[in-house]
Amino acid sequence: MEQFSTKKHLIKLFKRYSNGSSTKAVSSFIEKYYDLFGRIGKEDDLNEDEKEALERKIESYLENHIYNGRKTFIQQYRYSFYIAASLLLTVLAGTLLYYSFTQRNHTESYALHDVISPGKDKAFVTIGDGPTIDLADTSKTIVIKNQTLTYSGGKSVGDLLKKNGQKAQQITIHTPRGAQYNVVLPDGSSVWLNASSTLEFPSSFDGSNQRAVKLSGEGYFEVAKNPNKKFVVQSDKQTVEVLGTKFNISSYPDDYTVKTSVKEGLVKVTSSIESVLLKTKQTSSLVKGKLYQENTDLDKALAWKNGYFYFEDDKIEDIMRELGRWYDIDVQYAGNMPKSGFVGRISKYANIKDVLALFESTKLVKFKIEGRRIIVSQ
Repeated sequence: MEQFSTKKHLIKLFKRYSNGSSTKAVSSFIEKYYDLFGRIGKEDDLNEDEKEALERKIESYLENHIYNGRKTFIQQYRYSFYIAASLLLTVLAGTLLYYSFTQRNHTESYALHDVISPGKDKAFVTIGDGPTIDLADTSKTIVIKNQTLTYSGGKSVGDLLKKNGQKAQQITIHTPRGAQYNVVLPDGSSVWLNASSTLEFPSSFDGSNQRAVKLSGEGYFEVAKNPNKKFVVQSDKQTVEVLGTKFNISSYPDDYTVKTSVKEGLVKVTSSIESVLLKTKQTSSLVKGKLYQENTDLDKALAWKNGYFYFEDDKIEDIMRELGRWYDIDVQYAGNMPKSGFVGRISKYANIKDVLALFESTKLVKFKIEGRRIIVSQ
């Protein structure tokens, strides 16, 4: 797998800082970076030669002081400029953790000998009022077509869809905590389900004037184009309508907001009181019935699908909720938690102990593991 480019990611953050679109935590991070090299200011203050010189300095510093490519895990160094006033987990630390673990095979021994392992491809399917079937974890995709259910390689799951003739039946796909799965719907649309998510849909969209599905949790959709039959996703407190596009919906019952992010195309999002139209690289946030719309890059929204966690000014409670779903862990809090957010990018397939150690290196939080329960304190 191609290594994630630290320089590329830093430049993206520089641009967001210079145009005023970065969060408070990212802005503080960039300012500390300039301070590190004796140059405080925005990217616009630098000419092209100075920008290149700064980038080379950053890369050289990383190579010589933080990351040793011959090692499998980053050194546990702590630098004051990583923490500073915003008390943030550095992009660099998260990035280097991503380096380390994405270069390994996901089935290597680091995940095999721990009680808490990263999530895997696993799901359950229920057809109508029939029994629940445990889908094989040797496959990542289930395909529903012509009233049959098969794995992506063509192996049949059974003729369960045919027991009532050609009558469409309701299908429910559920990913438990610590799992993800890909579903190809009867119209050819593809849905990737994140951990602890449920998708409900008919075994056929024939005879209906729309392609309607219901989502709880998080899913990334690549909808097959059909101008004559819109695709509708019903989730908690909102409805999304499209004709053919790519988008992500995060609608977990225990999250404060419902987020819809568009990778490609046009999406209509409707709440109980209003509607908004989202274009490519736009996100809506539903809070107490109100829809908030903004332009955004998709790094954070699609991080889970692309194999990593992406934190940007996220509170530790939000981070632990996401880790809890993927690693199937329970979280308990002891005392007050940090008020400031954390920033970082970490592989989803990293050992949970190493992920927690990275947060602990900020000296802002501590963790105690008891079986499948993690206790968080300051």
